[in-house]
Amino acid sequence: MFSNFLYLFAALLLFSTYSPDNEYVFSAVDILFLGLNLFIFSRLCISRFKVLDIAMENSIFTLKTQTKYHDISTFLMTLSVVFYFVAIYFLHLKEIIFQVTGFPKDFFLNDVLGLAFFFCYFYSFWNNSFPYHARLFNSTIDRDEYVKSQFKFNVPILVPWFCISLLFYFMEETLISFNITINQNLKDFIVLPLFFLTVAIFMPLIIKRMWGCESGSGSETVQELETFCRSKGLKFKAILIWNVFEGKLFTAGIMGLVARFRYILITPVMLNSLTMEELKSVLAHEIGHNKNHHMNFLLFFFLGFILISINYPNFLFLFIQYSSILDIDWFLHLFEENSTYFSLFWVTVPIVLLLIIYFRLFFGIFSRAFEREADIHSLQLMGSADGIVSSLEKIGFYSGDIRDMPNWH
Repeated sequence: MFSNFLYLFAALLLFSTYSPDNEYVFSAVDILFLGLNLFIFSRLCISRFKVLDIAMENSIFTLKTQTKYHDISTFLMTLSVVFYFVAIYFLHLKEIIFQVTGFPKDFFLNDVLGLAFFFCYFYSFWNNSFPYHARLFNSTIDRDEYVKSQFKFNVPILVPWFCISLLFYFMEETLISFNITINQNLKDFIVLPLFFLTVAIFMPLIIKRMWGCESGSGSETVQELETFCRSKGLKFKAILIWNVFEGKLFTAGIMGLVARFRYILITPVMLNSLTMEELKSVLAHEIGHNKNHHMNFLLFFFLGFILISINYPNFLFLFIQYSSILDIDWFLHLFEENSTYFSLFWVTVPIVLLLIIYFRLFFGIFSRAFEREADIHSLQLMGSADGIVSSLEKIGFYSGDIRDMPNWH
């Protein structure tokens, strides 16, 4: 999920920072080339996964095969961003959307439609990866349900962005109608964080519906687990049965900044496969995340990147203006000559590189530290590491023997 966030955010940056050609008029040929772009990507997905066929035919399911599957997946998802870049900068995707819809250029639905096109690459990848994923990771769901589950699993990543874009759009329209102006710094550093915090507080209500979560209060096992969590001082609303991928994904989690909207999620397969001691150890781990305020840190981590990316152009111009490295007049002339490629090389590319460094490096470091801290909390609450160790061994085995597979976060 974290990797998909990076791809989606990179796609959003590519689309939103691109300056379209106002004089360009699209034709049927442009539509044909966009379709060809998607077709070529789909064929590449098929050809790349073909290298796993020999192992699949001989039922050779080794760590090396699974690692190869993940390497191919990473390559193809990265390639999807490259193909999306081509669609925007060379195949006039944004101009086509503007002309077909007739929406104002700053209307947030333009970005929604742009991301909907990017999801076509995701769909192609999920559709072609399904048979390999099913065999390698012991999945029993069919192709349609797999693709549907992937959509449901990934769409919530965009909910904060969508809500904030919607609120900002209507705020701007309201201010314009009343002829009111607000300082840009006030919007960026006061209004935006408040919106973001509000969305983050209520996000669990949206996510639990999108992920098909159900109340587990009718289960004696869930009731015992709820009693255990409350006895350890955790304030939360309820434990929910997490039916992602038809409940066959071995995982659990906790979400919610405030107790009223805080939920513990656990999938049916995990609930039915672990012993009570192991389940309590897993939930003690999740309690550790809450006790150590990891979710709060992640909230500010994401907000920090949003503020940096929004204000980067201002920082860039200030740097050019007050430094002796580049001449400001030359810089402004370059912008006026070709704003499209100026925004690409001076804005989009640096922010995408920052995105990779910010999350893959710094987020990865903190995420791994948080997991260790939560494991230690589980050890302290349970008085023994046996439960958390045996639960992780089972999760690794039933998820396709992924115990030794590297994970960046």
